[in-house]
Order: sequence, then C-alpha cells, then structure tokens
Amino acid sequence: MSTNLQRKHPQREAEQREDSREESAAELTATEEARQTTRAIKVMMGRVEASSRSLQETEVSQQMVHSPPSKARTKHLLDKQRQRDIGGYNGRR
Repeated sequence: MSTNLQRKHPQREAEQREDSREESAAELTATEEARQTTRAIKVMMGRVEASSRSLQETEVSQQMVHSPPSKARTKHLLDKQRQRDIGGYNGRR
C-alpha cells in the first residue's frame, strides 16, 4: 500500500526525506549549542567559585590583621573558612 503511495507521490517522498534531514541537522545544531552553553556555564561557575574563595580568604586575612584573634577566634575563623570551602557554612557575619 505504501509502495503504491510512494510511486504515485515521488515528490512527496523526496520532501519528507528533505524534512527529515533538516530536522536531524536542527537537532544536531541544538545539541551542539547546548554543549557549548553547558561548557560556558561550567567555566563561569569555576570563575565565580574562585572569586568567592579569594574574597573569603581576604576577609579572613583582614579580620586577623585588624584585630589579632585569640586562639579560639583563629580556630573559629579557620573552621568557618573550611566549611565555606565545602559549601556547608550557614553562619552569621
């Protein structure tokens, strides 16, 4: 049955093949764009994390310089820094 249709409508079959090729090309393009976007996001997240880490280190250093801390305060600041590094600190400033 479909063979009869194909014989009667060769132009339609060719159009369907072309549409299919265009869809495949569009899907490949969308996939590549998604990969590039993902890579760009990962790069930016890495930069944000590095900047955040640098700011936190500066903050700890400044706190230590402006008011030399006691041993307990030093330990607290270092613990706070370690917790930030692993992303689990929710303390107050």
